[in-house]
Amino acid sequence: MNATEKIQNFFQSNLGINDIFYTDLRSDWGDENPDYRLSIRKGLFEYLKNNHPDEIADSVWDLETPPVLKSLFISISHSHGMGGFIVCTWSVGLDIENTTRISEKIVERVSSEEELKSCPEFELLWPAKEAIFKCSTEFYTISQIQIQSWQASQNETYFFTSFTTVGCAFKDSKHSYAAVIKKFKL
Repeated sequence: MNATEKIQNFFQSNLGINDIFYTDLRSDWGDENPDYRLSIRKGLFEYLKNNHPDEIADSVWDLETPPVLKSLFISISHSHGMGGFIVCTWSVGLDIENTTRISEKIVERVSSEEELKSCPEFELLWPAKEAIFKCSTEFYTISQIQIQSWQASQNETYFFTSFTTVGCAFKDSKHSYAAVIKKFKL
């Protein structure tokens, strides 16, 4: 099961999210591609054009700001070797990190002792916090985010919760991934 399928499966099977929820992650959208940001936006535009043409807004093409859609939420992420987006009817956050770039020292600096003890692997904690940060408007720094619990799910995926979000995190040989949605629909 690839990363896109893991995220889709987690939210649709485990959380019963049957609203619009679409994930598209691709290795050619990684930041080693000089046009990765435009490539991700083209992918987003194609998805919207084919599935939700009424949602297309000029902000889809503005590479300086996150796109704002009429009734759907979006989150974009990229790392070396991987990039992508999630579109959902719920507020959503996505983070992809190159695992070798996640420093245990930095994770310790922005995490509580309880979080470090409960997290299955420190490489999952940073993208989980980053995805929550992208999804929420109530935090000013990553260190304000407190992840309350972690549980093993299926396919080497972990379920986690914060006060306002639920999500999944996992890693492969190169990347750590996290995706979250708000617990309450806006």
